[in-house]
Amino acid sequence: SAQGDFDIKTLQPRGIIEVKKIQLPSKNYISTEVYIEPTEQGFTVFLPQIYFGEQTLTAIQLDCLYNQDSFDIAFQAFDYSHSEREGVGKIGINGSVLLGNAPYIQAQLSTENIFLDSIAEIGLWSVSKDTDISMITDFLSPYIFSTDLFLSYDLKTKALSYNSPYGIIANTKTDDQMLLFALDGNESTFQLSRLEVLAAGQSLLMTANADLSDIDQGIFFGSSIYLNDMPFSASGMYMPNKYLKISGDYDFDLTLEISPTKNYYASL
Repeated sequence: SAQGDFDIKTLQPRGIIEVKKIQLPSKNYISTEVYIEPTEQGFTVFLPQIYFGEQTLTAIQLDCLYNQDSFDIAFQAFDYSHSEREGVGKIGINGSVLLGNAPYIQAQLSTENIFLDSIAEIGLWSVSKDTDISMITDFLSPYIFSTDLFLSYDLKTKALSYNSPYGIIANTKTDDQMLLFALDGNESTFQLSRLEVLAAGQSLLMTANADLSDIDQGIFFGSSIYLNDMPFSASGMYMPNKYLKISGDYDFDLTLEISPTKNYYASL
């Protein structure tokens, strides 16, 4: 059921929508209430809670702002399922669509203190019915995830770029299980400027990069790895349906030839 109105002149809705049942791909149902209120230059959509089985997202809010040459959105939702351990988890999305002669999209996705079992439970409950996911969620329950991801896309030139200055997955029950990363790139390049893994008393530090050739779709790549302070560097190239070649420290040299019939020939 719904009640409300819409101001055609300002393009601003107002109202309340009671969603009794929405069927997900899993055949499970969600229900919620949606409150819509106009703001100075747009409108706000607010959902008090959405239940995904035993998991909930709380205080879900979408702010939409109209400008003469742009459209801005800000989305946020909160997860209180582990608030007694690491505080309230938060998911946020901010974005802008620039209009006119140079249309452009830019967005930021951020997560703060989100536990991986919450993500898994919501995702699996939404796509699979009557599946026992307790083993998965029990395994993931100690792990927390925080990151920032920035995206931009030029609608005219089709140019895409992305950047994640930091990301962290950590085990909240121990100090020696953690993964840190930072990456950036565009439609033809990728750079992993930092990957650090701590687990079982071992440490791995890695950087990597890759470039895609516009001419022959070949991929040129390189990487530096430190495993417990033991260094190893390698570089190489991959030509689709032709060969993969990797050369590195300690006289490492691998060539994998790929024939048109998908037969593989390797040499070290």
